[in-house]
Amino acid sequence: MSTATFSNLYADWLKENIQEKQIDKNIFRISTPFLDRKNDYIEVYIIKDREDSFIITDDGYTVGELELSGFNLESSKRRMEIFNTILNSHGISIDDDKSLYVRANLSNYPAKKHMLTQCMMKVSDLFVLSQSNVKSLFIEDVKNFFEQNNIRYTEGPSFIGKSKLLNNFDFVISHYKDIPERIIRVVNNYSLDYAKSIIFSWEDIKEVRSNNPILYTFINDTVKVPSKEALQALSEYDIKYVLWSQRDKYIKELSA
Repeated sequence: MSTATFSNLYADWLKENIQEKQIDKNIFRISTPFLDRKNDYIEVYIIKDREDSFIITDDGYTVGELELSGFNLESSKRRMEIFNTILNSHGISIDDDKSLYVRANLSNYPAKKHMLTQCMMKVSDLFVLSQSNVKSLFIEDVKNFFEQNNIRYTEGPSFIGKSKLLNNFDFVISHYKDIPERIIRVVNNYSLDYAKSIIFSWEDIKEVRSNNPILYTFINDTVKVPSKEALQALSEYDIKYVLWSQRDKYIKELSA
């Protein structure tokens, strides 16, 4: 399937599954087809600020759900560092009510909504809880794995794709001589819907990157075993998935 064809299919899927409802004179609710860690559809609110600008916000949902689950971001300096890194890499702000938001206008609305939605997914995914006990942050586990095995990396790269949207990833291992660039996406709570987002980002950037890059998706299979269908979706687009339980198999090719 060509990139153009996939992009059209992805855009059609988004259009068919996004629902918009006006809930006040200047407020609209947008329901997206993306799921959070509780498998609820991610929703954002559009608040008209001025004639030519508006605010896109999660109305406090993302952080609020974490706190209701017993996860306190402020209890750990490292948690707050990672949280703020996610916000900064997506260009998202947080207000005093702990709402994630971004200002936009008609010309940049699609890109801004895209970044807020991706940020909400990332925050929700990184801080997955298991029963009543807070698990270690999976992205930290991946980072420690790299360091323990002398795998050199750069954190938080972002690349502009053909769509002109900014696509955020977790790590990149630079190319060297005939060794291609290796881009890393880390996913804690992997699903087919999450796969669609990953595939879109990959198809959007891979042809504008030099040296035939490779995308690796690190998947935490210790909390939930991903379905074969969801894994196959990545394979069909030449995306390598690395199950955490099998990570040692990839040390040699990632450390080269």
